[in-house]
Amino acid sequence: MGVAKVLSQGLSTLPPSAVMAMVVAFVVGVAIVIIDRVFPKARPYTPSPAALGIALTIPAYTSFAMFLGAFIAWMLEHKAPRWNASYTIPIASGCIAGESIMGVILAALMALGLL
Repeated sequence: MGVAKVLSQGLSTLPPSAVMAMVVAFVVGVAIVIIDRVFPKARPYTPSPAALGIALTIPAYTSFAMFLGAFIAWMLEHKAPRWNASYTIPIASGCIAGESIMGVILAALMALGLL
């Protein structure tokens, strides 16, 4: 909602501290890209600016769930590579689809006044 408000009404709708945070995030994002280009060996250790931007835009519980899923997939990749190759993506896809379907069902129930 906040992003849509800024896009439709401009930066004046934000508190000054939020604008400063945007500037800092922009500078950090540019620095990460420059570090990746200048020091290619550092690439595995630098975070993705796009991933950071998404993580800081969506609610914290969603970011944490994404982190937890990625951590579990990383652990499986190292501990059970054959199982990971066969099952991680289908299970993750099912979890995402299930959450989306439940979101639609809950929204419909709320619209009908049943929740």
